Amino acid sequence: MGILTDDRELKLLKHMFGQEDLAIPNYLYMGLHVGAPTEASPTTNEISGGGYSRVLLVDNFSASYQSSSSGMSTVFELTTNDNLTNASAIDFAEATADWGTVTHYSIWDSQSGSTVSNCLMIGALSSGVVVNDGDQFRIAVGQFDLTFPSKLGRGTTTSTTIPTQFDQFLFYDATEWRRQVARRLGFLNKPWGPPTGGVYKWLFDTSAVDSNDTLQLAQAMHMKNTYWPQVSLSPFSDTYTTEDYSTVGSTTGKGVNDDSLYLALYTSDPGTNFTLVSSGELSGGGYARQRLIRKTSPDFAGLSVFGTATTSGGVTSIVNDTAIAFPEATSNWGTVSHWGIYRGQSSTTWDGGSYTVAEYRSGTDAAKASYPIMVGALTTARTVNSGDILRFGIGDFVIKLD
Repeated sequence: MGILTDDRELKLLKHMFGQEDLAIPNYLYMGLHVGAPTEASPTTNEISGGGYSRVLLVDNFSASYQSSSSGMSTVFELTTNDNLTNASAIDFAEATADWGTVTHYSIWDSQSGSTVSNCLMIGALSSGVVVNDGDQFRIAVGQFDLTFPSKLGRGTTTSTTIPTQFDQFLFYDATEWRRQVARRLGFLNKPWGPPTGGVYKWLFDTSAVDSNDTLQLAQAMHMKNTYWPQVSLSPFSDTYTTEDYSTVGSTTGKGVNDDSLYLALYTSDPGTNFTLVSSGELSGGGYARQRLIRKTSPDFAGLSVFGTATTSGGVTSIVNDTAIAFPEATSNWGTVSHWGIYRGQSSTTWDGGSYTVAEYRSGTDAAKASYPIMVGALTTARTVNSGDILRFGIGDFVIKLD
């Protein structure tokens, strides 16, 4: 999306594969440059003096953590294609001296930070803008677009059914994968989290729901602050404190159930179809998704087939250090050309009876079973006939975040 720095790209990939938690930045700022910055030195050519200072884009910190009237703010929103654009104008202070020709931008997690670890992104403007004494540099609404890498699946913004149980609701979150990545990187903060008070609140309203009206309770929970940990690409084994829905003022501990990644296969390009990517997945003939990562107990805790993600020559990648083998085909699968990775919980059913990602093509109401978080093409397509075992040896399955 735009040009993430190698440092932030690596942190994001490690986070997505459970190797390192990427903290959501409290703030994001934009900087301007009169020449190209570099990843090794992102402050290179940044404007200095003449009334210049970085401009606040996102505030993920100043919050009452109870509603959209909180102090949080962001200039960004998701477009129809689930890329980011500025929904508000980005205005810099009036120049008190000539700045020169502004050609590049940078995005930081600090107003004054200068290290590589402070910089999320660098990029070029579509055209240079001359800023003289008395001018004000401005990016109009919709003129600053950030595009996600094509490998990131889009997902869906809503579950196809409204859960009828409280715990089921907490864990039956919408996939909306690109939105979750945007929240984790700090660009979006709706539905108004995380909190500064340390407790996720769900806007308890005794006039709207009670403990005996579970459907209404689930609806009241939707998009409130308690929902935040489930829709912000949380670490696999994350735990957090939330207000107890049954007793005002009391708290309870919750966990993120989405602790596993699974590998799926396709015989054609699944694209990033917003409707139902899994519709092109293999089916029958002994095929089943294979688990790549399981981060929590009781079984397979700490399982991962991947080595540590790395960056080399400007390319960030992760490679399997354990072989990945699918079941023996009991009929011809055809030519396998693409893959997809699904995130979900490891158990086979919800309390309400809907299947999760652990089961292949497991019900139309199982949102996670249908929407991969990442998709891509195999380096070499493979034909699988009856009796064959499709296997990726050590180092054969490489995912690049580009």
